[in-house]
Amino acid sequence: MENELVIELRRRRITLMSLGSGVISFGVWSILKTLLYIYVGVFKLDAATAPEQYRQAATNMAYVLLALFMLIGLSLRLFVGLKARAAGSGKRQRPTYIVVACLLLAWSVFSLLGAVFSRTSGRMENQSVMDYAVSMFVECCSAAMLAELVYTALRVRKLAKLVEG
Repeated sequence: MENELVIELRRRRITLMSLGSGVISFGVWSILKTLLYIYVGVFKLDAATAPEQYRQAATNMAYVLLALFMLIGLSLRLFVGLKARAAGSGKRQRPTYIVVACLLLAWSVFSLLGAVFSRTSGRMENQSVMDYAVSMFVECCSAAMLAELVYTALRVRKLAKLVEG
């Protein structure tokens, strides 16, 4: 019985390391996707409701805020990914990264809902159906990866306690 637990623990740790790398990759992908959307013109930041004299400043502020949120998102994904990889290699980690992964999962679900709302409300009319489908698929994969990471991290913690006694 204990031999089976050791084998399962080793498999789960390998999975956790792979999932950590995937979370980091999806963080980089989200920044690249946003930058490409802005470059191609699918996503426009425009302060059309601001008075004419403040329009450029408001647009610049919107870009600064977007960059800030992208960096926060990437930092959180780096934190979760690196901690998951460390936990997968057998190092004891505090459960903080699991909590952050749960928050990222919730963020991902809200992002999916926002993408559906934006598409149905006509706010992303420059986006093709194929682009929308691919983006939704990638977001769903990211959410599934985060859910799997949370489950695997909890399972590794439980198995490690059983094996180590």
